[in-house]
Amino acid sequence: MLFTHTGFSGPIVLKSSKYFDNSKDYIVSIDLKPKLDQHTLDLRLLREFDQNKNKNLKNVLLNVLIGSMVELVLEKSEVNGEIQVNQLSKEDRKKLVETIKNLEFNFKSLRPLSEAIITIGGVSVKEVNASTMESKLIKNLYIVGELLDVDANTGGYNLTIAFSTGHLAGVSCIEGE
Repeated sequence: MLFTHTGFSGPIVLKSSKYFDNSKDYIVSIDLKPKLDQHTLDLRLLREFDQNKNKNLKNVLLNVLIGSMVELVLEKSEVNGEIQVNQLSKEDRKKLVETIKNLEFNFKSLRPLSEAIITIGGVSVKEVNASTMESKLIKNLYIVGELLDVDANTGGYNLTIAFSTGHLAGVSCIEGE
């Protein structure tokens, strides 16, 4: 998952975006430390705070979180990152743990279709001869890649479909001459 200036991106977002309805609002929740339960994370923070008593909270959190996430977690938890960790209340530490384990965002819409990387829809595969990629409706018309109504996961599958159907259509055109 990538955090961008407009929201989220990356393979997980591309893969799941087909399930979102642009007419609805969603809450996206991210666990920044999925291998630690809340209690273990709290103990980890206490250990970090004990070792860095006189340092600012935001600097100590760099030992726990990726740098760019520190400001976001502090903002979402409404905890002051400028205070020294020895001044942090138990309540604020609890807010930090809850925010790190459940970082929430309001998700309002997808980016516009004009910015889409992959879209679904196209010519039904039922209308195409799978052994040649020729249209069953129009002779000598070959339909390949994203012109087809196929939807694959991210990770090169759409490219594989485009290359392999394109190759098959090319070979079929040559053999058909």
